[in-house]
Amino acid sequence: MRPYRILLVESDPLSRESVRLLLGAAGMTVQTVADPCTTPDALRSFLPDVLVLAMRMPQCGGAELAAMLREDDAYAELPILFLTTDAEAYFRKRGFKPIEREKIHPSLLASRELQDACPESATCMRLVMLT
Repeated sequence: MRPYRILLVESDPLSRESVRLLLGAAGMTVQTVADPCTTPDALRSFLPDVLVLAMRMPQCGGAELAAMLREDDAYAELPILFLTTDAEAYFRKRGFKPIEREKIHPSLLASRELQDACPESATCMRLVMLT
């Protein structure tokens, strides 16, 4: 089985490199994007399995970027994960619903580094799109 291909969009250099190292340590192939405005080009050239977006970036927030990408049928089914230090209530207000950790593919939480960065007490959430 080939490693997961992760496209990471994060404007903060330290956060971007930290997450890249954590995901790489878990055996994933990671491409990073510093400017969210270049995300569509990176998606077309890298063809990721999962898109990881920082919620707060100066040019465009992760929620706004995700909404824009979901308008394109090519990305309607692409899994999108969000990075943030914000509280769970912030996401609930924006249509996110908690999901059980057991429903997350084990390789996403496999490495010791990733387990330390995302403790069992953390709430995993997904965006519920209304049609």
